[in-house]
Amino acid sequence: MGSLRRLVIENFQSHERTEMEFVEGLNVITGASDAGKSAVIRALRWVLFNEPRGADFVRVSAAGPCRVMVELENGTCISRERKGNRNRYLLEEPGCEPRVFEGFGSEPPLEVLKAHGITKVPLDTDLEVTLNLAGQLEGPFLAVRARAIGRVSGVHILDAAIRAAAREAGQYLQEEKDLQEKLQRLDEELEGFKDLPVLEQRIHEVEGILSRADEREGRRAAHDPVQSGKLHGGLHRRVRRGGRAADARTALPVPGRCWRPPRRFPKWQRQ
Repeated sequence: MGSLRRLVIENFQSHERTEMEFVEGLNVITGASDAGKSAVIRALRWVLFNEPRGADFVRVSAAGPCRVMVELENGTCISRERKGNRNRYLLEEPGCEPRVFEGFGSEPPLEVLKAHGITKVPLDTDLEVTLNLAGQLEGPFLAVRARAIGRVSGVHILDAAIRAAAREAGQYLQEEKDLQEKLQRLDEELEGFKDLPVLEQRIHEVEGILSRADEREGRRAAHDPVQSGKLHGGLHRRVRRGGRAADARTALPVPGRCWRPPRRFPKWQRQ
């Protein structure tokens, strides 16, 4: 990675023409408000990384093109120009012919990136930082710089593991909460069946009553003369001896009456 030696800004935001030189190590830009300090950082990002996009940074009513040039310590010069339809990079390396790049898209040409060697450090899938440049609201050791140092040292792996564990713990806590709510709903539904033991006891009592009733009915049937067949046998014998049907009918038991043999009258009374 080459160090920056000189910067030239022309028709970029509030800078009509600004030239500044850098020293080895840390360089700090100071000045009054609205003096164009942040514009210097934007100009460096534009020539190094083609940021920002568009043409809002072009100075209004500029006579010449919007142009930013950086010179590295090895003598390489990288220029970024824009005016009307012209939008190009110019790369001048010692001992080589100047090269012009147009139609490069949103990213700078690969030759330009290799020439200055200043890269971005990816911190997350959606965040990249440039350790070589910092705005006035960015502290050198604030959150972003600390994350960058952690990325370089490999601490980001531990941070990712901690985040994954915290995420899984949160999911398990949510699952536990859902199960607790489900158990509470089931307990409320089971309240409607709390009298089942009482009903079971009553069913057993009714079954006992029915069993005793069947037993008594069986004993009653065993002592019934009609069911035992004794009376039927007597009736058949009387019919075989020539008795009248009325005698057989009178032999049947009548509720509330006792059976008596038919009364026989002498012949003179029957006439």
